[in-house]
Amino acid sequence: MSKLSIGAKTIIGVALFEICAFSFLILTESAIVHDTNKALYEESARDISELFTSSITNAVISFDIAEIESAISQFMQRETVLGVSVIAANDRVMASQTQKGLDGLESIYDVQMPIIIDQQSFGWVEFTYDISIVDDNSNFAKLLGFQIAIGGLLLVAFFSYLLGRYLTCRIRELSKSVQSIAKGDLNTEVKVIGHDEISQFASLLEAMRKKLVEAQSVMAKSQENLAQQVESKTKELQQALRLSEESKQREADVFAILGHEIRTPISIIMMELENRESINLNLIRSNVDHTLSLIDDMSLVARAGSGRDMNVDSVDLAELFSGLITSYRQQAYAHGIRLVDEIAITGTQVKTSEKALRQIVSNLMRNAIIHSQCKTLSISADLQRINPNFARLEVSITDDGKGIKPELQARVFESFTRGDSQTEGSGIGLSVCKELVTNMGGDLVLESDGKTGSRFTFTLSLAIEEAKSSLPTSELPQMELSVLEGLSVLVVEDNLTIQLLTKKMLESKGASVVTASNGDEGLQKAKLQTFDLMLSDLMMPVMDGDEMIKTLRSMDVDTPIIGVTAATIGGERDQLLKAGADLVLAKPLKIDSIEAFLLSQSVKIINS
Repeated sequence: MSKLSIGAKTIIGVALFEICAFSFLILTESAIVHDTNKALYEESARDISELFTSSITNAVISFDIAEIESAISQFMQRETVLGVSVIAANDRVMASQTQKGLDGLESIYDVQMPIIIDQQSFGWVEFTYDISIVDDNSNFAKLLGFQIAIGGLLLVAFFSYLLGRYLTCRIRELSKSVQSIAKGDLNTEVKVIGHDEISQFASLLEAMRKKLVEAQSVMAKSQENLAQQVESKTKELQQALRLSEESKQREADVFAILGHEIRTPISIIMMELENRESINLNLIRSNVDHTLSLIDDMSLVARAGSGRDMNVDSVDLAELFSGLITSYRQQAYAHGIRLVDEIAITGTQVKTSEKALRQIVSNLMRNAIIHSQCKTLSISADLQRINPNFARLEVSITDDGKGIKPELQARVFESFTRGDSQTEGSGIGLSVCKELVTNMGGDLVLESDGKTGSRFTFTLSLAIEEAKSSLPTSELPQMELSVLEGLSVLVVEDNLTIQLLTKKMLESKGASVVTASNGDEGLQKAKLQTFDLMLSDLMMPVMDGDEMIKTLRSMDVDTPIIGVTAATIGGERDQLLKAGADLVLAKPLKIDSIEAFLLSQSVKIINS
C-alpha cells in the first residue's frame, strides 16, 4: 500500500468511502421509503373506510340489508380491498364479502370503523386491505438505488483518477519551484493556476519570492514614506499652531473691543462727575444706556440659539418709534448726520416684545450712525393689516454712506464682525438684530451695492391689540406730584450701596422707605408693618427674594411687589414672576418704570 501513488491511493480511498456511504444511504432510504409509503397507504385506507362507514350508517340503523350489500359490492371493486364485513351491535353479521385466496396473503391491513350516532353504538365495519404494493415499491426503489450507486462509483473512480493525475502534476511543479528558491534562484517565477489550496500555497511562495527580490526597494520606499509622513505631521502641527494663535488673537481682539466699548462710556461718566461745576445728566444717562444696551447685546450673544421665550407686551408703535427717533436725533447730529423721520404709523397697539423691538431698531440706528459715514440717515416704518387680527410691520434704516463691500455682506450678521476695526462698536449689534428678528418669526435683509449707501429692512407679523379705554382726565393722578408721594415702601437688597441709592431715589419722590438686607429680614419687617409697595432683589444671603415673595403670597399679602435682578442671561425673571412678583425690573432701576407700574395699578383699581 505504501508503494502506491497518491492518485491510486485517492481512487481506492474514495471508492471504499463511496461504497460504504452509498450502501448505508440506500438501505436507510429504502427503510424510510417503505415505512413512509406504508403509513400513507394505511392512512388512506382509514380515510376510505371512514367514508364508506358514513355512507352506510343510515342503512345499518334501518337494517336495509340490500342497500348494505350493494354498497359492499361496489366498494369491493377496488383492487386493494380484500374484504368487508358489516356487524350489528348484537354481533350479528349483517353483510360480508371476501376475496378468494385471502389466507395465503401476508401483506394485509385490517381496519375496524365503529358506527356511532349520538354516543350510541349501532355496530361496526371490518375492512381488509392488500398492502403488498408497498413492499413492491420499496424493493423497486432499493434495486434502482443500487444501480445508481454502481454507476456513481464508476463515475467517481474515473474522476478520482483524473483528479489524482492533476494534483500530482501540480505538486511536482510546485516542488521544482521550491527547490529553485531553496538554491537561491529568485528569478524563477512560481506559476499560480486557479484559486484552490495548492494555488494559494503557490501564491504564498510567489509572494515570498517577490518580497525577497524587492526587499531593498521596499526599505527605500518605507524611508521615503516615513519622511513624507513626518513632513505632513509637521505641516499639520504648524497649521494647528497657527489656528490656535489666530483663536487667541481673535479672543484678545474681542475682549479688547468689549473693554473699549464698556470703558469709554464709564470714562465719560467719571470725567463728567469730576466736573462738579456743570454735570450733564443727559450725557451721563446716555452713556449709561449705551453700556446697558451693550450688556444686553452680550447677553443675547451668550444665549444665542437657546430658544428662550420673549416677553410679549402691549406696544404703541407710534410712541415707541417717536421715542427712539428723539433719542438718536442728538447722537446723529453729533456725527454730522441729518436724521429723516418717515414713520407712517399712528396710534396702533400691537402684541410683541417691546424690549426686543426697541433693541433691533436701536442697534440698526447706532450701526448706521457709527459705521456708514453718511450725511443723511432715514428711518421708515409702515404697518399693513393682513387680516383683522394681524398686521405686517416693515421697518427700513437707509443711509447714503460708503456702503458695505460684497465680501463683508456675507458675514455682516456674524458676531464680532466689524467692517473697519479702527472704528468704535462691539461688532455684535447686527448679529443680535438677526437673532432677535429670527426669534420673533421675521426676516432681516441687507441691500447695498458696495459703493454708495445701504439699507437694512426687517419685517414682522404682529398681532393687533384692541384699543383700551383710557381714564378721564379728572381721574388721572396729578402729574405735578409723584405717585410715590406718601407711600410706604419696603426695599429688600443685600448690596448696601444699591440699597442706599434706591432709598434716596424713592425718598426724592416723597416715599417713606424701610430697608432690609436679606429675604428673611424683609419677611419679618413685612409681618410687622403694612407697606404700599415692596422691591426685592433675587439672590441674597439667608433667604432669596423669590422665597420671601412666595412666603408672603402664601400669607395672603396682596401688596404690589416688584422683583429686581442684575442677571440678564438666566431665567431669573420667570423665577420671580412664578414666586408671585407683579413686575420684574432689571438693574439699574429707573424711577419712571416704578411710577408707570404704580399708575397701571391705579388704573386697574379705578376700572374695577
